[in-house]
Amino acid sequence: MSSVQKYLIQLVSSTIAFMVIWTVNAAPNSHNYSYYDSFRSGVDFYDSVENIQSSFFRVEVDSPDVDLIYPIEDPLDPSQNPNNIIDFEIPDNINNSIIYDPETGDYLFNSTVGEDFDYRNSSFMTQDEFFEYNLEKSLSDYWEDQVAGEDLDQSSLIPELNVGGKKFQDIFGSNKINIQPQGSAELRFGLNISKTDNPQLPERQRRITTFDFDEKIQLNVTGQIGEKLKLQTSYNTEATFDFENQMKLEYTGFEDEIIKKIEAGNVSLPLSGSLIQGGSSLFGIKT
Repeated sequence: MSSVQKYLIQLVSSTIAFMVIWTVNAAPNSHNYSYYDSFRSGVDFYDSVENIQSSFFRVEVDSPDVDLIYPIEDPLDPSQNPNNIIDFEIPDNINNSIIYDPETGDYLFNSTVGEDFDYRNSSFMTQDEFFEYNLEKSLSDYWEDQVAGEDLDQSSLIPELNVGGKKFQDIFGSNKINIQPQGSAELRFGLNISKTDNPQLPERQRRITTFDFDEKIQLNVTGQIGEKLKLQTSYNTEATFDFENQMKLEYTGFEDEIIKKIEAGNVSLPLSGSLIQGGSSLFGIKT
């Protein structure tokens, strides 16, 4: 058998085998079933990969079934750090910076430890979002400064005041006024209704309604005007005697001034003699 005949026989055999295989695969049920199985296997493989990735990157929540009264959150956006009364503040070695990107018009928020090491992933805001964030932050900082009083003394109801003018300083020694009130006030309101069943009285006069008002005030005021004038006042509505309510003004001059001391209000007048005794709760002026 020549080589040409062998080649023709192989070609015919290959053609017949190809037609048989194509005919079998061309059956509708067989083709659809094979394609669906291959697609389904690909989907199952993708789902398995997704499950592996989600299990690998998922972070378990500590006590997920417990609702905390003050939950502690730690978002990646430094502009949205919540204020929590029991959470620690941001350490001093963490630097937060805002960088404007002129190409995109966005504002980038960066958090680094030192200057080079990134502490958080960077986040960004659009120009409108940044303006709104900056406005809210400015208002929040303003009201926090107002509540804190900055340099004002928070222990006093009335803060320390500064009065300008050289005349005021010459008279009282300085320009500061400090008044510290202490005490309590209680007000009571009520109605008193009295009814008298007297047939001799008109119907309108048998029933009388009066307004009842009662107050209970206990007040102590200590004031310092400059360095020379002092104010002391004590007032109690339930005091047994009137002299228990005291009010006193005391002006004390400097060593190089002519007027050394002036007292007004409830003053004491001790006397060294035995013929006339002095008083300790007199109302008047003493120099």
